[in-house]
Amino acid sequence: MTKKDVQPAKIVSAAVHSIELLTQYVSRIRLAPDQSVSFLPGQYLQVVMGEGDKRPFSIASESGDSHIELHIGAAPDNPYATEVIAKCRQEGKLDIELPCGNAFWQSQSGVHNILLAGGTGYSYVRSILFSALKQASDTEAFTLYWGARTKQDLYEFEQLQTLAEQYDNVTFVPVVEKPEADWSGKTGLVHEAVLADVGQFESQRVYVAGRFEMAKVVKGSFIEAGLAADHLIGDAFAYID
Repeated sequence: MTKKDVQPAKIVSAAVHSIELLTQYVSRIRLAPDQSVSFLPGQYLQVVMGEGDKRPFSIASESGDSHIELHIGAAPDNPYATEVIAKCRQEGKLDIELPCGNAFWQSQSGVHNILLAGGTGYSYVRSILFSALKQASDTEAFTLYWGARTKQDLYEFEQLQTLAEQYDNVTFVPVVEKPEADWSGKTGLVHEAVLADVGQFESQRVYVAGRFEMAKVVKGSFIEAGLAADHLIGDAFAYID
């Protein structure tokens, strides 16, 4: 997939098909657009809240899915997200603009793709992984590192473990900051887990989604470790020097 595959963005109306709590503060929202839409794995949409007020969210669903899935983290002190969920509940529909962004999956046989997500940044890499498994060559590998505060925040933990057992070219590495006593996986910051495992980067491609602060640290440390700048992919990097 290349930039020539990118479709122009358009604004469409979408009915709210369902709202489901995944954790205390993360909601899965499934939207049913009133017309056909297309996007590339890793692109995002913008919720149109009003004139001059468009709010971006990663698309979690597979490309080609008839519904659009969003994972929205909305703590009480985050009106940017809570207002969107309130609009979903009160009006039952949203105006959305899509597809947006150039940080989409770039398929290439033989490449090792590292998918690095913090929190609900998982929705970005989820779209890439689940779409790629239907389209990629068996020689294209995917390692998903998902970091969160606790295991409970990894709301698709079991599903990803099962996926990694089913596909030889998929590895799932969960990382938690505050482990419980029975946790046997990696702990600490997710980007540090990647660095510890990889050491020096060669031809890998790294897809990143999470807080801007994390993306900035990832950019500096991964390039220092040998990752080519054009192999570091994420929408945040358009805004980070």
